Amino acid sequence: TLFRSVSARGHLSRVVAADPRVPSQVELTTAGTTGISLRFGGDVMVGRRFFEKGDGRSALLTQASTAAETQKLFGAVGPLLADADLTVVNLETPLMSDPYYDPDGPRPSRFHPTKGLAFASPLPLAAALSGLGVDAVSLANNHAFDGLEAGLASTVAALDAAGVAHFGAGVDEAHAWAPAYLVRHGQRVALLGCTTVTGESQTIPYVAGPHRAGAARCAPTTLTQAVRDARAHADIVAVMLHGAIEYQRDQTPLIRALMADARAAGAAVVVTSHPHVVGGVTADHGAVLAESMGNLIFDQQLWQTFASYLLRVDLAEGRPVFASVDPLVVDDFRPRPTIGRLAQAAA
Repeated sequence: TLFRSVSARGHLSRVVAADPRVPSQVELTTAGTTGISLRFGGDVMVGRRFFEKGDGRSALLTQASTAAETQKLFGAVGPLLADADLTVVNLETPLMSDPYYDPDGPRPSRFHPTKGLAFASPLPLAAALSGLGVDAVSLANNHAFDGLEAGLASTVAALDAAGVAHFGAGVDEAHAWAPAYLVRHGQRVALLGCTTVTGESQTIPYVAGPHRAGAARCAPTTLTQAVRDARAHADIVAVMLHGAIEYQRDQTPLIRALMADARAAGAAVVVTSHPHVVGGVTADHGAVLAESMGNLIFDQQLWQTFASYLLRVDLAEGRPVFASVDPLVVDDFRPRPTIGRLAQAAA
């Protein structure tokens, strides 16, 4: 596999993975004066088994690993991540200075005490994402608060230091719902996120309250108002929703209803996560809806989670005009571009 960069005057450029032995056709979008390209990736986490030895190999990361070494984990898909005016992923982990603990031992007090699975990734991941061309991350998920309030604070601090925008979680409900605004080619893009996996049955919920830190909790009226407010201050609104059933490709009626609410309120792109497997991409009333992005980089070992993709959406005048996917496979926890049958399986 190699990458081909294709460009033409008056069009948005494009990078694709291709078989050098086979002719390929690449479709470019007319740029116009308002053309902009957005990239979306799935769940990102480089903790837990990344710090453990694998079959015939040493650990992929250590406590001393640098941002450059962390960035190499994504190396095979780096050109695709950078292939957009704006790239966004779901950061399904807090960033902490001491992210690993022995799963067979007692859970350290720095992690959520009662959650079934709690993990973290190293602080240099923020700079690694920035170096790869990732511009923003969603924290609207059920793992952003695995390190409790201190873990969320260290996550935000690391992302801020790396220049990576973030949204979907904060020190309270208002901050969790605050959009991230980024400008590209004169177009102002608003990014919003929320989760339906709330942990409200736990002693410590995962979601924010009026005076409690955490992720934004999805609710139809709140989501609708947030999208409308963001649309009043931006040319494009993209929403990342988190929830449904793990390892199920089709989203639940609740998530589909929330996707429809976001679209009706003015979102141009709605992307969902949590199932860890890829779902379908559709167009509805001029918006692009992605049912589940799967994993971009993760330590899961179930074969269903290995197929993945990056979504690209080209927009003009604030609305999508072309959408496509770049198929990937997660191989030994790390993403790689695919062609042929593996690509068809993901696409």
